[in-house]
Amino acid sequence: SPDDPEADTSIASGTLAGGLAWNLTKSGTLTISGKGAMPDFSSVEEQPWSDNNSQIQKIVIGDGVTNIGSGAFWNCGALSVEIASSVAVIGNSAFRDSKIISATIPSGVKTIGDSAFRTCPNLSSVTVSEGVETIEQNAFQSCAGLTSITLPASIGEVGAAAFFQCQKLTSATFAAGSK
Repeated sequence: SPDDPEADTSIASGTLAGGLAWNLTKSGTLTISGKGAMPDFSSVEEQPWSDNNSQIQKIVIGDGVTNIGSGAFWNCGALSVEIASSVAVIGNSAFRDSKIISATIPSGVKTIGDSAFRTCPNLSSVTVSEGVETIEQNAFQSCAGLTSITLPASIGEVGAAAFFQCQKLTSATFAAGSK
């Protein structure tokens, strides 16, 4: 419970290649902090927090982090994510197969990678901010709960099958002046 006086107590932590740090609290908040890019992970087992994936409720990508690594939160139990405006790239399969309900992509992000949110069945709300330029192929494929999306004028490319098998998607709106 957030009211638990020990909610912010660390239950697991460590460092990532490139000098970033991670910390998971008793309340289920996984925070990535420091300056620079997260490394890429080729499997769930490579994630340093993989043993705790079922305990993660919220992911916080701190200010100073520039890239969310490929496969970083693949198959993670997190329900929400906060992405700092310092992030420029969301890597391939970064949140694939996670339990995320909603996501706000800040204006600093230029690229949403291949399969970044693929097969997130609970994802029902995505806000893509002005400044995002590229949504790569399969980015939101098989997000069964996604009902609508509005894309800003800054979008210059939406990859093949970006919204494939989004059965409930009834509205995709491109802002006036989009490329």
